[in-house]
Amino acid sequence: MITKLFLLSGSLALVACSQPAPSTSTADGVGRGKLAVTVADSERGTRVAEPAGDTDQAGHCAVPKRPPQIPLEQLSARLSSKQAVAVDANGTVARDAFGIIPGAIQLSSFDEYQLSELPEDRSTELVFYCSNTRCSAAPHAARLAMAAGYCNVQVYPGGIMGWVKAGQDVDVATTG
Repeated sequence: MITKLFLLSGSLALVACSQPAPSTSTADGVGRGKLAVTVADSERGTRVAEPAGDTDQAGHCAVPKRPPQIPLEQLSARLSSKQAVAVDANGTVARDAFGIIPGAIQLSSFDEYQLSELPEDRSTELVFYCSNTRCSAAPHAARLAMAAGYCNVQVYPGGIMGWVKAGQDVDVATTG
């Protein structure tokens, strides 16, 4: 059993991952561990996270090393139809320079944010982004959300710079 502990600014996510026996495999022939997430959140209490998206056979969220990516055109369509929520993992310098994707949740920090900053419904499709293709803040923040039970998570790799370069609208960042 592998146990990892993530601290999200006052919220605690405990991840326990048990590895399958070498002879255990799924239908696709690949053995997978089982992931269980227990979240202790000062505002929402302690509970086992409910998986909502990509799960293993036991119904637990998979937390990949690299979250799946979404292309610009698909992101734009999903945001326009309100099927997804953008999550900005940038700091104030990038937000002040480039703005934010309209309607984006602005995290207080990409590595130490409150779970209460994200939608309470863990089945919500979240798309994390940061500044550009070389930035690692969005994938890191996305993995923390996945570890806390948000399974319907993707990353837009172009970041706000790619969004702006493509001529997409931006909003002015709010200061908090």
